[in-house]
Amino acid sequence: MNILFCSFFDVSSTKGGTERITTTVSEGLKEAGHKCFLLYFRDIESDSIKTDFEKRIRINKINTKTKPQIKNFLIENDIDTLIIQGLFEMTAEMKNLVSEIDKKKISIIFVHHFNPGAEESFLTFRKTVKSLKESPNNKFKNLTKTILYPIAKLKYHLKLRYHYKQTYLNADKVVLLSERFIDPYIRYAQLTNKDKFHIIHNALSFNSFFDIADYNSKKKEILIISRLEEKQKRIGLALRIWKKIEALSMLEDWSLIIVGKGSDETKYKQFVKDHNLQRVFFEGRKEPQSYYQKASIFMMTSSFEGWGLTLTEAQQYGVVPIAFDSYASLHDIIQDGENGFIIPNNNISEYIEKLKLLIINQDIRKEMASKCIESSKRFSQENILQEWIKLLC
Repeated sequence: MNILFCSFFDVSSTKGGTERITTTVSEGLKEAGHKCFLLYFRDIESDSIKTDFEKRIRINKINTKTKPQIKNFLIENDIDTLIIQGLFEMTAEMKNLVSEIDKKKISIIFVHHFNPGAEESFLTFRKTVKSLKESPNNKFKNLTKTILYPIAKLKYHLKLRYHYKQTYLNADKVVLLSERFIDPYIRYAQLTNKDKFHIIHNALSFNSFFDIADYNSKKKEILIISRLEEKQKRIGLALRIWKKIEALSMLEDWSLIIVGKGSDETKYKQFVKDHNLQRVFFEGRKEPQSYYQKASIFMMTSSFEGWGLTLTEAQQYGVVPIAFDSYASLHDIIQDGENGFIIPNNNISEYIEKLKLLIINQDIRKEMASKCIESSKRFSQENILQEWIKLLC
């Protein structure tokens, strides 16, 4: 089978969660004998190691100029299936495009990588004002957006709900990351049935699992692997929590390691400097495996996630996770008190107490690490790949 993945960004295992899972699934399908291709809109950093595909095609947008180019690509490469990674508006466009190809039916699979409706948080007053400052040649348009922000927000809400519904109607299958997302999607899109929904969890990024017999080699390190962007990831909240931990003299041999880059990195580094935090280390964007191998505890403070791939990655390396109860699929990953801790959303004091418990008590930490490793095997590449193959057949 010839499969075309459609992604906003070019794909690299170090880019982000969506790109990392695209890498995992495409490479698994290739090993199973399928051919994988990529259509994307935006390039990534030049130093990124790009995932291997049979062919790539980059377009700026879908319009009358690029449609013939896409159509020829589909025909020349004998594409059987499109896997559209979260691009709502693209689904209808591709539906119309493939209907023009008489040769055969090309199926469309839409994959949603967030909890339903989470995209509404992307339109913020702060971003509207920022766009005004950064677009001097478009001041009137952006000023209008700023003044009429509540109307713009409502318009975006209605448009998004429309795209949710149209995506469901135009796709042959819709993949969600958790069964807990089906009812919210139905309510948000105002659908009357759920026949097209399929649940496939995100696969682990790595094939190896930490050997619990080597647990004593773990360092006294707390790990964050994340895009450094406050609106969703709330790293500022993690730093506030860490500030309380670093102030405790009995925990002075522990460090916080932050792996990732993003728009708020400078702000986070300034916070560390302003509060004289001595044991926070920003590592930049790196391959995460070696960090999981060494770390003992994993922190997540996100306001929402679709899945939280870094949680399952941490678990497979025996890094015990702590996360706020801010999204439904978290409960598919963590069984509270068994293979991690789920903290009531925004309850900073409880988060600190559970973090201290794990730091101080190595026996509890090691027991939970062992359960992390075993529970993560549910999401092994082999298991998840079989789900994809079943869906494609």
